[in-house]
Amino acid sequence: MMTEEPRLARLIEMVSDFNERYVARWLELAPDIMAIRGPGMQAGPMLSPALFRKYIQPVFRRIMQPAQ
Repeated sequence: MMTEEPRLARLIEMVSDFNERYVARWLELAPDIMAIRGPGMQAGPMLSPALFRKYIQPVFRRIMQPAQ
């Protein structure tokens, strides 16, 4: 993310597509509550807030939109 590797967008797309299907399957079970984990570590965040907002937050919003 720091170097803005050209293949990064495709990787993020692949992972988010997988997770969108995962959320859709869970929603078929009509759960009372859902949660999604962020890219954190035991000692703090794995990336800076700026990188999170740029790359991860939009994906989280899209993935969890059907659950709202």
